[in-house]
Amino acid sequence: MGDRDWPALKSTLQGSLSVHELTGLQRAYEFAAERHGDTRRKDGSTDLAHVLAVTANLHAAGGTDAQLLSAGLLHDTIEKTAVTADDLEVQFGPRVAALVEAVTCPAGMDAAESARKAETAGDEGLLLRLCDRLDGVRRSAGRPPDDARRFRETTRRVHLPLARRRFPLLARSLEEALQAHES
Repeated sequence: MGDRDWPALKSTLQGSLSVHELTGLQRAYEFAAERHGDTRRKDGSTDLAHVLAVTANLHAAGGTDAQLLSAGLLHDTIEKTAVTADDLEVQFGPRVAALVEAVTCPAGMDAAESARKAETAGDEGLLLRLCDRLDGVRRSAGRPPDDARRFRETTRRVHLPLARRRFPLLARSLEEALQAHES
């Protein structure tokens, strides 16, 4: 999913959300787009393309709650921009801020700690973390080879078992993405 795919995602979500909820999601998208600008990830894609893909993953995994989808759009703002959890709470409410904070990885936190942190936020926090990871695996071919290999190994060791226990359909998507990039 590219940066310009917001209209397509929004169109997909229209059947699941009210006009009011879509308006809130539009605000979250605009906030994320403004904060991320043209920043890039390790794989070369933009941060904005990534948050759109994570939100699409959430929806594909059955997420139809507007606040969870907003958290998908905003999930990297604390970690990668000057935005704080307080900023998100003021703009989008305490639940969205808590979900974003649950998947925010401070410097030095490893993938296992990050997954445990997300899991303590409940099913939604873990679902958000796993949908984030799924997009990372799908984009992993753009990373330096050793980094991509480590990323996928960590996904198999840490994230896939969590997905298998809690979100079997998402686990299948993770397995397919891993297989596609490991062959």
